[in-house]
Amino acid sequence: MKRQLFLLILLPTLLFSQTKQDELEIIEIVNGFQINTIYVKESFDLSEIKTLLDKEKFKDYYLPKSDSIIIDQTEKNYIRSQIVNNQNFIWDKTYFKDSEIVSNNNVEFYLINKNQPHIKEVDSILKSKDSVKSGIKIKNVFYCAISFSKPIFFRKGTYCILGYKVNLQSSIKDISVSIYKKRYGKWTHYIEIYNNRR
Repeated sequence: MKRQLFLLILLPTLLFSQTKQDELEIIEIVNGFQINTIYVKESFDLSEIKTLLDKEKFKDYYLPKSDSIIIDQTEKNYIRSQIVNNQNFIWDKTYFKDSEIVSNNNVEFYLINKNQPHIKEVDSILKSKDSVKSGIKIKNVFYCAISFSKPIFFRKGTYCILGYKVNLQSSIKDISVSIYKKRYGKWTHYIEIYNNRR
């Protein structure tokens, strides 16, 4: 009986374990090589998109032929509980070394001040005929602020749900929620299940 009780207590930990290294790897996939990025110290709150979990089968909503995953009720309950538990999560500064970190309440004001000196440069870049080069130049000139949800690991730590919001200006916000999969010891983007721009 004691052994069974021990296994019941240990089971959630085994099913849903996560490490700082795993979190950093997934954030790096999302962040890529952002040059002028400011991080928001409060996590992006996934509670707004909890209704996404009403489905049973998930596939990339934008790509008709994509991978898919079925999330069972136990996993959904766990994910929902983690969304609630992490609503007020504050990121440790060590996750974003050598980066500017700002509070969620100050993001818009901070970005306006940070980007003001670059407005004329961005306007001239936008008038360029080469849109690809223009996009790259703007990325290198204009600052954005990113907030990440606390990654939620499930299925013995082989899958993860992560949401993030990119603030460019007060009126421009990109929100994305994706599932990531660990393959051969490395995290990879698996499917995007929500994006407010598509």
